[in-house]
Amino acid sequence: ERETRRYSAYWRAMARVDELAEERGRDLRVASAWHWAVYLRGSAGVDLVKLPHQIDRWPAEGVEPKKSDLDEAQRAADLAALGELDVFITHMGVLMGRPELFALFATEFEVEGVFLDPTDDSRTRRLVLVFARPAEGAERGFVLFDDATDVDVDAYAARHGLGDPLRLVQDPRNARPDELVLLGVSLEPIPGDGHHWLTWHWQVRSPLTENYMLFEELGVPGEAARWMWTRPAGHGVVPSSQWPVGHVIRDGWPAFLSAEALNPAAAWVPLGAESGPEGPRVLELWARFGTLHPEKGFLNPLWPAQPGMKVPFGSDARGEDGRTPDGRRFDERDYLLVETFPLPADDAAAR
Repeated sequence: ERETRRYSAYWRAMARVDELAEERGRDLRVASAWHWAVYLRGSAGVDLVKLPHQIDRWPAEGVEPKKSDLDEAQRAADLAALGELDVFITHMGVLMGRPELFALFATEFEVEGVFLDPTDDSRTRRLVLVFARPAEGAERGFVLFDDATDVDVDAYAARHGLGDPLRLVQDPRNARPDELVLLGVSLEPIPGDGHHWLTWHWQVRSPLTENYMLFEELGVPGEAARWMWTRPAGHGVVPSSQWPVGHVIRDGWPAFLSAEALNPAAAWVPLGAESGPEGPRVLELWARFGTLHPEKGFLNPLWPAQPGMKVPFGSDARGEDGRTPDGRRFDERDYLLVETFPLPADDAAAR
């Protein structure tokens, strides 16, 4: 029983791979971060192969080296094998702290499944993703990071269902020229265990001087519980100071409708449960953008720009309700209400 639950996310991921092979109408070459977790679970349309070396032995940044770490030749063998795959299944912990691996899957693959079941092994609550190379000639779907040039921005916004863009600029007292346009944010259901994919769509209008952090929260109005995540913009795959002017950046991450989604010791309480079925069926996305200094904390914030100017609406331009003259709303922590979505059903909680 316990072993079945421990690897059940990998087994459900393999079922998604079977569906993917049928959707694409061809056989897929597939490997897994933990080969034993999917051993003997191949099918007629799935060629299940084993990487030359166990990928979770890849050296991690900030971790004391181990004798069992893969050496340069072993890592090269794994990279060559990964280059021949159509699909790779991994729990996210394997990629975190390993920028070379993270960048590979962020820039070359799309995400075809997110698996995290709150009833899985309570010691781990492991997040498993199915990465797939896009179908030939197709644009990548759900991605961790994408950098596109020569984009018709109006057509792009229409294709992704985005609304009016939001210009973000630094306070001119910081003597920074940075201007970043948020084309919009999308929240979409993704195959797997009933979760969602949150994508930030950016356009770079001028050279950026800072490597910005993204502080994001999802919650229901009036509820204290929020799903929160903090990370470098673009996951640090390409730091924002290196984003080319004129390019459109897609920056995505799985979103969970529970405040303690990744905490194995916490109960899975869906957002909206506190308010009940008669409460607001709205999901709010709050965020702030800036840099983090190890001693000075949050610095160099990007604020909404005043119309036609490269000057922001700072805190002194807000009313008592936190609103700027153009209707943008901040809370008492300087988080900006970026977008609202209809509150989706928490299919994960219903499993």
